[in-house]
Amino acid sequence: MSTNGVDTSCQCSAAYLGIDCDVYNIAQGKPSHTSSENGGNTAPKAFDGSMDSRWESDHGIDNVYLQVDLGQVYDIEKVTIAWERSCAKIYDIQVSNDGSSFATVWSKSNGFRGMGT
Repeated sequence: MSTNGVDTSCQCSAAYLGIDCDVYNIAQGKPSHTSSENGGNTAPKAFDGSMDSRWESDHGIDNVYLQVDLGQVYDIEKVTIAWERSCAKIYDIQVSNDGSSFATVWSKSNGFRGMGT
């Protein structure tokens, strides 16, 4: 069975996360870019499914964005961000059908150091 291109019969692959394939990383391997990168911590590392890599923006810069093109429309039920001790204090999760016009679907205005996922 397939829902939005995701194999819901759970033939686990590297893009599945969690126990019993309950979470699927639809962003893994999709084109991504950002307005700021620090060193080798590039945008694709935010979506690679590895807890051993990460995306990092230049330090001290506000209003940075990280974007991934999922390639098609999905019904997204959950977004998980694995923060480390450094994190965004204020951020939005936005969606777009064309990569130009965005709608905010969730906002955080009180992020804190070590807030986790």
